[in-house]
Amino acid sequence: MDAESARAVTGAIALTLFVLSLTVYVTALVTKDPDQEPNSLIGIKTRATKSSKEAWVAGHRAAYPFMMAAAIHCLASAVSIAGLLVLGFVPATAMLTLSAALALGGAVILTMSGLEADREAKRHARVG
Repeated sequence: MDAESARAVTGAIALTLFVLSLTVYVTALVTKDPDQEPNSLIGIKTRATKSSKEAWVAGHRAAYPFMMAAAIHCLASAVSIAGLLVLGFVPATAMLTLSAALALGGAVILTMSGLEADREAKRHARVG
């Protein structure tokens, strides 16, 4: 991959991480509300979290710190990548590798939030 293509892909990753940070942040805030009902639009959807309102609230309450960590990680990653792209002194292939690693880190944190939500919801669920 040539340097210009690597920079373009890196920029796309930064933009994606920025949008993801906003999406996860809003999701975390909305689903933290104990009055939020299980729904098809927003939230962590597993059989356990959808089994009852109590399980939904418990699962999202447990996932909240992970979701906020993911939002912060994705935002910091996006800003860092964009800043390094603007400065231009880091080789393009190194930037692409760094961007991929940071995106993978965000994916790991989000996966942890889903697992924690499911685990906590199962404690409160009526899954048969």
